[in-house]
Amino acid sequence: MKFGPVEGTSEEIKNFFQDNGLKATDYFNPPESPITTIWFVIPSACVVIALGVLTLLAPWSAAQATFIFLVGCAASIWLSVNVQLRFKSGWATGIVVIGCLLLMLVALGTVTPLQMLEEIKSFRK
Repeated sequence: MKFGPVEGTSEEIKNFFQDNGLKATDYFNPPESPITTIWFVIPSACVVIALGVLTLLAPWSAAQATFIFLVGCAASIWLSVNVQLRFKSGWATGIVVIGCLLLMLVALGTVTPLQMLEEIKSFRK
């Protein structure tokens, strides 16, 4: 076992701390418990439900559609926070946020997939 520049058995390291009047708990942090699957399932289900409602049940008033859109956006933010906490990857978090937002915009009818492709092509130039 190696602890910084000190190497030895776990008993030797334990004795080192005790002999010097140190507490091992001050130097060692317990590992974080992983985020359970339910914390990914709930916001994902909310996003899918919001997408389904906006897409399949079209005769909504503007206020109702906006509310469902905002619920879906909030769920996508919740999902992206969970992804960031679990995987600690900015790329994955960004992909989740942008992907969910674009899907919500398409489901709301604000943007068509063809318009999105044209915008992406204009950014590449």
